[in-house]
Amino acid sequence: MSLSVSSMTPRKASTTIPTGSGDDCVQF
Repeated sequence: MSLSVSSMTPRKASTTIPTGSGDDCVQF
């Protein structure tokens, strides 16, 4: 899973995993 993919996706993706750091999420 590459983080470069999440940079090409919207801020609010349909599938997100909260990292516990504010509103930041790991997007797939």
